[in-house]
Amino acid sequence: MNCPGGHAQSCHLAKLPQVVHTSQQHLLRPQRDLQHRLSQPSQDSLRAQHSHSAASLACSSSSSRPLPAGAEAGMDPSSALTPPSVPADAFSSIPEALEDIRLGRPVVVVDDENRENEGDLIYAGDRMSTEQMAFMVEYTSGVVCLAMEGADLDRLQLPLMVNSEANEEAMYTAFTITADYRHNTTTGISAYDRAITVRQLSNPGCPPADFKRPGHIFPLRYHPGGVLVRPGHTEAGVDLARLAGCYPTGCLSEIVDKRDGSMARLMQLLEFAKQHGLKCITIAQLIRHRLQHEEVVQEVLRAPFRLPVGVWNPEQADFTMHVFRCVLSGQEHLVVSHGGLSGASKVLLHVQRGNVFADLIGGLQSGPSSSLLASLEQLASHSAGLAIYCAGNSASLEGAGKQLASPSATFANSSDGSSVHAARENGIIAAILRKLEVRSVELQSPDDQMRACLIQLGVEVTSTRDRKLFSFKFAAACFAELLGTLIFSFFGGGLVSEDSQEVAWLNGLALAILIYVTANISGGHLNPAVTLPTIITGHTGLFKGCIYIVMQLAGAALGSLLLAGIYPGASVGNKALGVGCFELRQTISTGHLTKGMAFGWEAVMTFTLVATVYSVALGTPNFGNVGPLIIGLVLAASAMLASDKTGAALNPARALGPTFVYQCNWSQIWVYVVAELAGGLVAGIMSWPLYGSGEQYGVIGNSIMKPLRRLFGKPAEGDHVDPNDIDAGAPMESKAVSEVLDQGQLAGTAMNPMTPHEIPWMACSQPTESQPILIFVPGWQ
Repeated sequence: MNCPGGHAQSCHLAKLPQVVHTSQQHLLRPQRDLQHRLSQPSQDSLRAQHSHSAASLACSSSSSRPLPAGAEAGMDPSSALTPPSVPADAFSSIPEALEDIRLGRPVVVVDDENRENEGDLIYAGDRMSTEQMAFMVEYTSGVVCLAMEGADLDRLQLPLMVNSEANEEAMYTAFTITADYRHNTTTGISAYDRAITVRQLSNPGCPPADFKRPGHIFPLRYHPGGVLVRPGHTEAGVDLARLAGCYPTGCLSEIVDKRDGSMARLMQLLEFAKQHGLKCITIAQLIRHRLQHEEVVQEVLRAPFRLPVGVWNPEQADFTMHVFRCVLSGQEHLVVSHGGLSGASKVLLHVQRGNVFADLIGGLQSGPSSSLLASLEQLASHSAGLAIYCAGNSASLEGAGKQLASPSATFANSSDGSSVHAARENGIIAAILRKLEVRSVELQSPDDQMRACLIQLGVEVTSTRDRKLFSFKFAAACFAELLGTLIFSFFGGGLVSEDSQEVAWLNGLALAILIYVTANISGGHLNPAVTLPTIITGHTGLFKGCIYIVMQLAGAALGSLLLAGIYPGASVGNKALGVGCFELRQTISTGHLTKGMAFGWEAVMTFTLVATVYSVALGTPNFGNVGPLIIGLVLAASAMLASDKTGAALNPARALGPTFVYQCNWSQIWVYVVAELAGGLVAGIMSWPLYGSGEQYGVIGNSIMKPLRRLFGKPAEGDHVDPNDIDAGAPMESKAVSEVLDQGQLAGTAMNPMTPHEIPWMACSQPTESQPILIFVPGWQ
């Protein structure tokens, strides 16, 4: 047959080998045997000139026009896309599919069931023949498209039909104006004419004048980055062609169900591929293949730093900050590591989804993701740990603004809600782990999608829920709370002095010493009224905090039991302050105070103690080694003030322990327990706006925009900040605020007196009561 399109080389038909199992032979029909007569134009010189390696896929043309954010609605590579009714070997491997593409055979490509849930027949554009086109038209919708890179479309002067903002196509597919090859064609609709048009559109030597507009081939604009950015058939067509060593164009059309003309679904697509001996793959497989074989992130910064971790622990832990830049999108992802990662087993992995509003304002986080800074304490407790702040669409100010423009948007949304967002993030996480030579991780959050994706990409994954209930470090912390509360209860109950001031000083000194002893092991809570608020504010995990409270109650009971054993004279009627449950009997039943008055005293004193704990542990300045002593002094002062009124327990464990051992005053014990827990909770809640919240269970998230300078949302002592840089940046920041207010016609806005930098040139003489305005100005950091 004559070579279409005027090629100098002669065309030939190659009898290609069947790629069907013997058991499938009976499914083949003679009239559908076209795949065994696929034409393969001999364009070796063209292939040699334009074959691309997989790694070059990351380098996209700068002239390519990006699609709108809505176009990024696609599939998740962690999905195997294999329902239980589909055999595990139903899909072919990517190398097998690439070999067929290279030889000019078609491949059935299935996308995510949550996206189009359709399958396309895809050929390499430069391999298209008349027979191949006839086969495509017979079994597809007949709308033949050619996925092309932006640079080729710009060269051929084929612009988009509509601009990206006006695109209303369901998947935001970027259709350009149609085209037909001008030479050696007739109407342009025949299989011959469309085949030659596809080949010439795939010929980099063809000038724009060789094509008529409009035509019968629908070019599609490929999104730079391919399926790693937009997991659609357009991107899959170009990616497959390039990876197969062909010119980067993919001819594609959607396969239809011949019975009713509807689009073929998964099971029908598998049957179609089986009948015609074709390879069938998913876009999810292609994404995983690219992630396994390409470099999608580059490390641009690595810097060691130290931060104090733990509520009480003044010691600083060593961390390393890494910044990885995605070569496809240019986004930068922050990684904080601890310990030796290379070759380590079960590296603790924490992932924080980027959300600028949730991170700055403290909106509710969706799912188990939590503050990056608050995860550092857990990282420091492991021999190797890793925290990744994964930037996404809502990690930028513009992206977050577009996200919140949706009526259903909230501060809690940490992604654009599409599965393609998870696909990109999971792939980037896997690439970062590969760069850091991490092969085994322990997921801190139970993210099943991430778990499946990492496993498929060769990372050994366990979850914290798979971990043994008690590690040695956790067991030691629990024992420290038990022993510390035991000693404190024994010490306080064993005092026989009638001098309330002496007792108060000794109790304060005992608490300070015990905090010093247990701080590096458990954090030195020793009090349910301290532990419960830290659970609510997120500084202590729920499970850990509950176990701590149980240990504290048990310790207080054991301390009282030990005292009763070695000091049998201790009894309810004993007049020595603190012995047994004397303080309970003395304060309420003697008539000096009503239960309501006793409740108030215990609540206020406990509030003062817990507020001091939060201030010392999380506030500024950093009190360091003096912190436990300050807490002891506050306890001593509270005991001096309230000991002659209520006994100043200020600790539900100390109140319950003697009551349980001596079996006295059960009718009054609720006053102490409820009052002390209430006072502690109020102190913890009031600490939120001052010190932020903690790790997983806090309602208000920490600010993480300046992770190297802030611990739990407040600047820490020892920050290395150049005052000159801040002073130099202040006028610029003030001017930026002024411009924002001016553009919003808010020149009369009253400035909050706590505004960091004064704006002298702004007219603020007419303050008005209106809705408050929050302006975030990114600084030099």
